[in-house]
Amino acid sequence: INLDNDFSVSYRRGRAQPYIVDSQGRGCGINPATYLLERDIPNCKLVFGTDAGYAEITMAQSGDYKIYFRSPYKEDTKIQINYIDEVSVESMDYRIFNNSEIISFSIELNPQTEEPIIIKDIMLAPTGLRVDIIKGNINLTRLSWNEIFDFDYYNIYTGVETEPYLKLIGSTTDIFYNTEYIWCDNKETEKRFFSISAVSNNKESFLSYFEANDDRDHDGLSDEREIEFGSNIDLMDTDGDGLNDMKELHRGTNPTAGDTDGDGYNDYDEVWEGSDPLDKNSMPI
Repeated sequence: INLDNDFSVSYRRGRAQPYIVDSQGRGCGINPATYLLERDIPNCKLVFGTDAGYAEITMAQSGDYKIYFRSPYKEDTKIQINYIDEVSVESMDYRIFNNSEIISFSIELNPQTEEPIIIKDIMLAPTGLRVDIIKGNINLTRLSWNEIFDFDYYNIYTGVETEPYLKLIGSTTDIFYNTEYIWCDNKETEKRFFSISAVSNNKESFLSYFEANDDRDHDGLSDEREIEFGSNIDLMDTDGDGLNDMKELHRGTNPTAGDTDGDGYNDYDEVWEGSDPLDKNSMPI
């Protein structure tokens, strides 16, 4: 089935070259086996840069498409899969780490369904990544996440804002990992970001979302910001009024006083009922 549509696979912040093969075996992109440029799929458009580019097919036919990303560099790449037609717009963002030179997965394209694109032949990223502090003479960083099944091991990655790519720091079969990185609670310690993947039969999943090692109570405020703000770095809701410290900051209420304006109603009740927690003359009805 042909529709007036656009189907594309793009990459950013990485040096991976995309290659698409349709259900008839025609290619679009840099063939990872021959290193030759192919434009055999009708209406195929290619744009390649040093760290960004895309392969696009207009009037794409329904069917299975095999997607390859080849790179000689062991680094992470952001990829985006887009589909647009007269009735739907679909966009999926993932991050992959190239440990095997060639990464591949499949996409089922069916414009006649509620989900016009379905990702197949690759594990989705592990979920529930959490970064916690290990308290001691030197505070360190611990990772944990939700268990998945039918895998061989997890890979652990980290990076900082001043470095362009993630790096692999270890592997484990557990659902936790104790790192040697110092917990970040001040300007002198560099904040690190962490991500994980799962590996099964030598095939790696997408990367999980990122978590940083600077928010021990998981309220959305870094430890450093909480110290400046005056809230408790070990409590999500310092004053116990029902608003966590991040929401207190955004609303301008006092994170250490449950009733900021002193009108007898705590801040959470005022926000919930629609009154102003900063005005003692504004009370819940």
